[in-house]
Amino acid sequence: MIVACAACSLRYDVTGRPPGTVARCRCGHAFTLPEPPVDALALRCPVCGAHTNPARHRCEHCDAALATRRCPACFSLQPADARFCSGCGAALDGPAQPLPTDVSPRRCPRCRESMIAVLADDVLIDQCERCGGVWIDRPQLQRIVEHAERAAGAEAALGHLSPPRQPIDTSAVVYLPCPDCDKPMMRRNFARISGIVVDDCNGHGTWLDHGELARVVRFVRDGGLVRARQREVDELERRLRERRVAERAQPVLGPDPEESAWRSPVVEALASFLSRLFEA
Repeated sequence: MIVACAACSLRYDVTGRPPGTVARCRCGHAFTLPEPPVDALALRCPVCGAHTNPARHRCEHCDAALATRRCPACFSLQPADARFCSGCGAALDGPAQPLPTDVSPRRCPRCRESMIAVLADDVLIDQCERCGGVWIDRPQLQRIVEHAERAAGAEAALGHLSPPRQPIDTSAVVYLPCPDCDKPMMRRNFARISGIVVDDCNGHGTWLDHGELARVVRFVRDGGLVRARQREVDELERRLRERRVAERAQPVLGPDPEESAWRSPVVEALASFLSRLFEA
């Protein structure tokens, strides 16, 4: 079962932990693992809307296929393809990490000093007090980006960050180790066009040197993501036009099995944009 921390929304896999166990999130918030409420066992068919048995694989009313996932906030059963809970509105997507047995601090990938966990508004950030860099889990960074795009909440995250005690030179190209897995992180241009090179671990999160988080927020608030999305759409449309021109110049040999992949490049680009902000 996946449980979300009520303070910072970090998700934990608590499978096998008995209800009533007291757990502590990295943000410092302590919470008790709940017993799923009785009404959380109910399920509505996503096709006909009728109450149905969640233990069944098909709806007994309309025979629609039933695949479910449980909301990490209210524990209600939701359709497997749902992105948000229909009961409480919580996001259903997002990685879950093992429940920590302690809250030992992470190490700064530059200074190797212990970082402090800062709960800014509802976003958890690990900051190195020495060099001023910050480590942000991927879902937390996405929330900051979304807040910045809506012109709300991002200042709260920046306002909680203290100035560096000992600024360091970050101009040299160095592949920093991930604070979680210690593997070298990839250096990537945020949103591909921002010019802000961040250090990214695909499985865990993103490292931003001192001042880079503020630059990311300014980039987003100034419409950078809109420009990046449009550039990606333009590029896909250009490739589609070139493909069609090349097809007209060749004899027709029959249907192209790959044609369906090019039917809706604009929709695909917009749907996957946020999940690929940090690609090289």
